[in-house]
Amino acid sequence: MENVFVARQPIFRRDLSLYGYELLFRSGVSNAANIGDGDSATSEVIMNTFTVFGLDDLVGEATAFINLTRRFLVETSPLPLPTRQTVIEILEDIRIDDELIAAVERLKADGYTIALDDFHYTPDSDPLLHMADIVKLEMSTLNSPDAQNLIDRLRQFDVKILAEKIEDYGQLERCRSLGCDYFQGFFLSRPDISATTAIPTERLAIMELLAKMHDPKADIADMETVIGRDLSLSYKLLRYINSAFYRRAFEIRALRQAIMMLGMKELRRWGSIVSLCNISDKPDELVNLLLIRAKMADLLAKDMFPDEADACFIAGLFSGLDAMLDRPMEEILQRLPLADEIKEALLHRSGPAGQVLTAVLGYEEADPSGLHLPQLTAEQVRQHYLAAVHWQQQHRTLF
Repeated sequence: MENVFVARQPIFRRDLSLYGYELLFRSGVSNAANIGDGDSATSEVIMNTFTVFGLDDLVGEATAFINLTRRFLVETSPLPLPTRQTVIEILEDIRIDDELIAAVERLKADGYTIALDDFHYTPDSDPLLHMADIVKLEMSTLNSPDAQNLIDRLRQFDVKILAEKIEDYGQLERCRSLGCDYFQGFFLSRPDISATTAIPTERLAIMELLAKMHDPKADIADMETVIGRDLSLSYKLLRYINSAFYRRAFEIRALRQAIMMLGMKELRRWGSIVSLCNISDKPDELVNLLLIRAKMADLLAKDMFPDEADACFIAGLFSGLDAMLDRPMEEILQRLPLADEIKEALLHRSGPAGQVLTAVLGYEEADPSGLHLPQLTAEQVRQHYLAAVHWQQQHRTLF
């Protein structure tokens, strides 16, 4: 179990509310595909991962999409997975024959939701389509001139369409126009800057607040003035400082007292998070993703570069500023008085903060090539990821 990694990729409904996560597995820094018996290795990784991680810790109440190999499908009955929140993905390269069809029939009868991954229609697919609940189509298929005809054909089987590998908001709108039901991909990490060149008032206010929060010349009195001008910010800060996480023996009611007890570093972290949470037209899951990045970067840095933990936290949190504010990262950083090491990490992935951020993003995408952390074991990295997910789940309602 030394080398088991797992990451989550969110799946959204049409209104961009969270539907579930696809769980992405790797057997370690060397890709699982290098193992001779791929079926056996993948099955072992999945089983061990659920023993180590726990489904609740990974997805909470959301739906979990899980890829299963042929051997796992046909030889494991019953599956050790909760039917209520598990979607079983049938991979596109699995041979369709009587044995597989019988296995899927058993899963369907047990109450599992069935999805067909990276689907390409052939007449041999019809038996699976009659049992499937969701069909996943990649953007390469959805961009083709025949995409609408394919979707119309699939609708005859009473399935939902999940568009995957969406890279930007233009592709998201294309999939919406085709009538897709669910959406998955890395579009959350890319800004939507095609619609306008002016900075909307809301985003301009957020950038101004972030600039004031990160001004190295700002002191406690300045922070009191900035926060005191906004009743909502003042309320959130007092609620935060009086939350159960701080276990105060007495209630703090004065804004200055709350600022002094937090300290400037913690206050900048809190203010940065609250600012991003105030952006109204972005999916909540994008903020959740950035919170996990920030906390995981913070935890990794405390083991690797203790003096850089705060910079790593901010770098992780701000790694999605371009997607949140719909501006190029270079333009945003010109407006923010951030430390040079944070800017270098965000723009060039250089320095200690850049190394940590690269590792966090690699883990997030289940990309072992990004995990170059000789100072840490796989178990330490795994535990930091789980701790970051848990921290986000506990703190999200406070911001």
